[in-house]
Amino acid sequence: MQSEFDGLRKVRSALSFLVVSQVLLEAGALFLLLFALFIHTKSLMYQSLIYSLAGTLVILIAFVLYFLSLAKFRSGFKLLRNFYKYLGIGYLGVNVIIIGYVLLFLVIFYDIYTVISFASKTYVMSTPEIQPVFPLTFYLINISVSLVPGLGNMLMMLGIYRIGNIYNEINVRVGGMLIIVGFILSIVEIPIEIYGYLIAHSIIFPTIIIAVSLSVINSVLFFIGAYFAYQGLSKILQK
Repeated sequence: MQSEFDGLRKVRSALSFLVVSQVLLEAGALFLLLFALFIHTKSLMYQSLIYSLAGTLVILIAFVLYFLSLAKFRSGFKLLRNFYKYLGIGYLGVNVIIIGYVLLFLVIFYDIYTVISFASKTYVMSTPEIQPVFPLTFYLINISVSLVPGLGNMLMMLGIYRIGNIYNEINVRVGGMLIIVGFILSIVEIPIEIYGYLIAHSIIFPTIIIAVSLSVINSVLFFIGAYFAYQGLSKILQK
């Protein structure tokens, strides 16, 4: 029979997978940024294509590791909730994340259908000055569904914070709280980005500054929080 420490080991392992996936995701985004910067320069077009392929490959690997981390988190919290019902919030969080990504996948098809149906109306796309005006439900669905994975991540990290409470390990509490704050910022970032790209129909400079700033702060809080949480979990397992 598996013990609560087996559950803690799974959560710690999941956290390490999550960190690696985040590092790869950031690296992949950097490659794609380089691709976007150099694609219009003839002398650097070949290098930009390499950046594009490398970025896409790295991001795919990052997503694989991310979903592996979710599987480990789910297994770990499922085991831990047998000992502490209080930690069921972490298991719930993972399930919310999974549901959120399924909904996002469905919304992508909804967005494609909506954009194509509006593009087919010549009075909307007849002149470049006229921008398509999508129905309110389009924006509400995109914003609402985009928030679901963020909410799930917050619940999952609340589970880690509660592990710190149960085992009286301050590093786990601090780490979990820092990551939660980061996810709150990422949730705030989503409507800002959607406003900039969909509602305003353009890339607004202040929107970019705010979104990028929140993203950077979120990343810093995540890595610091993950370090504290991992060290705290290791201390608990050594007791």
